[in-house]
Amino acid sequence: MSQPLWRQNLPAIGIGLLDVFLIGLGAGVPVLAILFGLGVGWWAARSALAGSPPEADIPREALRALAFSALALAAVSFLVLLVLWGPAALTAFDPAVSASEWGIPLILYSSGASKIGWLVLMLVVSPVLQFMAVMTGGVLRFAIRPGRKAASR
Repeated sequence: MSQPLWRQNLPAIGIGLLDVFLIGLGAGVPVLAILFGLGVGWWAARSALAGSPPEADIPREALRALAFSALALAAVSFLVLLVLWGPAALTAFDPAVSASEWGIPLILYSSGASKIGWLVLMLVVSPVLQFMAVMTGGVLRFAIRPGRKAASR
């Protein structure tokens, strides 16, 4: 008897829920979720290499699985951040709304530019950084894998 769908995807569900929790723990700022990406990349690379012999090259499927894991986690983060910061995007160009009212730091000297810069940071840069963290963790795991013996010289 095969396992139910939720049981087959339990690690992915757990990673997604932990990602949402870490974004919430950072009060909507995904610094902890980005750092979590390193561990997810390490785990994804290790599980992608589970069936291949240590002397073989890294299979193309393992690289694709790592990239898919990175993209999926970044998409989850993007959706959560869109829910959190999306309402602020509606007032980004309103001069009557101050960035300090939303708790956004004045990083670009004026309130309007700071609101837009903060939203770009949260909605674009953060998921890209998380994607890069997952890929970096996976590549580091691939790098420490014992490779083939060097050809005789």
